[in-house]
Amino acid sequence: MTRYYTHSIPAYLIHISHILSGAWLTYIGYKLIKDKQLEKFHYSLLSFIGIIMIGYFVYLTIKHIPNEFTYSLGINKYVILLVHILHGLLFLLVGLKVIKHDMISLYLLIIGSATALYHTHLMITINTRKKGECINKCLK
Repeated sequence: MTRYYTHSIPAYLIHISHILSGAWLTYIGYKLIKDKQLEKFHYSLLSFIGIIMIGYFVYLTIKHIPNEFTYSLGINKYVILLVHILHGLLFLLVGLKVIKHDMISLYLLIIGSATALYHTHLMITINTRKKGECINKCLK
């Protein structure tokens, strides 16, 4: 049974993209702590992803105001949407080199690891459930 997110995106694509981006953020955090500098394209990519995240998740927030649903593990939709908007802002500011601090680097390392592990967990638990077994409340 394939689950879908907004715009009929298969759940496994969302999970794989979060696993890969989480691994990349873990690398970014590590490099910033260790070397204090990244290759230029990492900064540009962080800025680009930040802008995309802010725009897309503001759009989703507005779109889903009338819809009642929760994300995996029963997490309220507004928590997930706000967290993505704030992370988009953080990525933009780090990418533009507006904020530089070891605590931000450590945060990127931790949030990257947590993201990759959480979405790995979701992929495994969702794919190992029996057909018809309730997973959670799905998006409308």
